[in-house]
Amino acid sequence: FGIIGCPVSHSASPLMHNTSFFELSMPSVYVPFYVKPENLADAVRGLRALGIAGFNVTIPHKETVLSFLDEVDPFARKVGSVNTVVNQEGKFVGYNTDGYGFVASLKEDLNFNFYGKSCVVLGSGGAARGILGALGEASLSELTLVSRNKKKAEALRFLIPDISFSAIQYDSEDLVECLSKADIVINTTPIGMGGLSEKSPVDNFSWVSTNQIVVDIIYNPRYTYFLKEAQSHGATIVNGVGMLAMQGVLAFKHFTQKDGSYQSLKKVIENSDLMI
Repeated sequence: FGIIGCPVSHSASPLMHNTSFFELSMPSVYVPFYVKPENLADAVRGLRALGIAGFNVTIPHKETVLSFLDEVDPFARKVGSVNTVVNQEGKFVGYNTDGYGFVASLKEDLNFNFYGKSCVVLGSGGAARGILGALGEASLSELTLVSRNKKKAEALRFLIPDISFSAIQYDSEDLVECLSKADIVINTTPIGMGGLSEKSPVDNFSWVSTNQIVVDIIYNPRYTYFLKEAQSHGATIVNGVGMLAMQGVLAFKHFTQKDGSYQSLKKVIENSDLMI
């Protein structure tokens, strides 16, 4: 098994899956493959030729890999993103476990149920699509999508067809009010990691209350500026480790039909040098 991406050396997937293989005494191994965008077609052909049992897909290939697969799961097709590919007797079948992993991790860690809740999602990029798709099946009461580009956000309405939906820009006068009314606020943008570690997707935290959950899907750093500020104002905060571990558990199930340990994977990630 393996993962393709560019870059890929930072990925926690080899650590997670090899941990699960070890714990279940499976004679399997999981390795990273650095694949530049221009080499994606050749890479997929090579993986076919090698008979790889399955592979994960990370940036920037999650959308473009679809055209090289034999089948794509309806949910992955809907969100337009694949992060897991299984070799089913020579047929490459694509799935997306990101969004379902996100929802399942919050249920596991906080016993949080999205039913009837109000949600604000920050960001309308690739990371948001899988999460929005899963939230569209989670019986929310309403969802507000915040983006730099309102039209881009509105174009994702189809992912949540049965939920009260609105799209606004970060500079909207309604932003603080929307945030203050939300039961849960989720950052799906990369603002807070790498060279943006001292920045936040929002600058005003007057909206935060003690009965809110604030989530950042970034896991490195462990606590982004966004989370630190939300916590200092009384919110319950959640970083991206749970989503990372749970999407790995779901991918492992697709790969092997076996159940990996969510808590074990969370622990191994948190104790690794991936976390700062």
